[in-house]
Amino acid sequence: MIEGITSAARSLEKSSKSISVVSNNLANINTIGYKRDSNFYEILGEYEQPNMLEYTDYEQGEVLLTSDPLNFALKGDAFFVIQKGDQLLYTKDGKFSIDQSGYLVNGEGQKVMGQKGAINITESMLDENQNITVSKNGEIKVGDTEIDTLMIAKIEEKGVLQKNSSSNFVLEEGYEHVQADESEYEVQQGFLESSNVNAVEEMQEMIKISKNYESAQKVVQYFDTSLEKANEIGKV
Repeated sequence: MIEGITSAARSLEKSSKSISVVSNNLANINTIGYKRDSNFYEILGEYEQPNMLEYTDYEQGEVLLTSDPLNFALKGDAFFVIQKGDQLLYTKDGKFSIDQSGYLVNGEGQKVMGQKGAINITESMLDENQNITVSKNGEIKVGDTEIDTLMIAKIEEKGVLQKNSSSNFVLEEGYEHVQADESEYEVQQGFLESSNVNAVEEMQEMIKISKNYESAQKVVQYFDTSLEKANEIGKV
């Protein structure tokens, strides 16, 4: 009976963690470049309890037209690179702007990296009639003047990526990215990549997990009642 209660308690814990993951996915359904999380179970040994781990689904999200020249969608297995202090962040969120110093930045004011360093286009923006254009390989021009080419990172092993925020990732210490080959990606100016969360699938998963949670609760309540009755009989 004690083993039954322990098993049901583990099921409650797992369901609770799964609900948290699904809830976070649903909360980020409109977050640009967000990649959904999910759970899987790792079997450590024949007699050990399976260990629940979390993984990220890097499937491409839908590409949405915005017509904003500083919005970039990145198609393919690659990431934009952002500088945050001494740290590099990797993201699919290409919603950028230009700060007061002329740097191309993300929504948090962190600099977007090019192959020459942080991208700055101040001097080239003196003529307001010039347009900013970005080619498929990430080459940035203002008018006919080439500014830089976006640093596009490829992470060979996704297991070394860790979420830093909803749409940003960092590499585990000791690992580095490689420059993606131009044949492996395409930058689309005037577009953004939406979250890859499917609301219907997440709600179905939430219902399934909730039912498992309720079932485990009933098992715990059953054993609790049985133990209480057994104690009452023992006192007689």
